Formats: sequence, structure tokens, C-alpha cells
Amino acid sequence: MLYEKVLDSLKTNPKITQQEISKLLNTSLRTVKRILARLQEENIVKREGSSRAGSWLVIGKKV
Repeated sequence: MLYEKVLDSLKTNPKITQQEISKLLNTSLRTVKRILARLQEENIVKREGSSRAGSWLVIGKKV
């Protein structure tokens, strides 16, 4: 599923951008943004630092 692929991308490279994830998974940027927003709501991932120089932190698992 796409959620797991996004999580794997974040675990592999915490500094990856939404646009890079979009290209890597061959999906739209809007889809990636929606997935990341949902993962943040469910406290599975967290953004640390600034929007430009920050990184993603995977803090939980999606069941």
C-alpha cells in the first residue's frame, strides 16, 4: 500500500522532501501531502525542524 511505501521512504531518508517522495513513488504531490498529513494526525510521523531544513521522524506504526 502507498502508506507503507511513504513510511519506508521516510525511514530510509528522513530529510526527503514531499516532491522527492512523489517522484520516487510515481504518484502526485497532492497524494503525498494527503498521506503525510494523515500520518501526522495519527501520530505516526512528526516533522522536526523547519520546513526547509527539517527532517521526518517516524514515531509509531500504522496497524
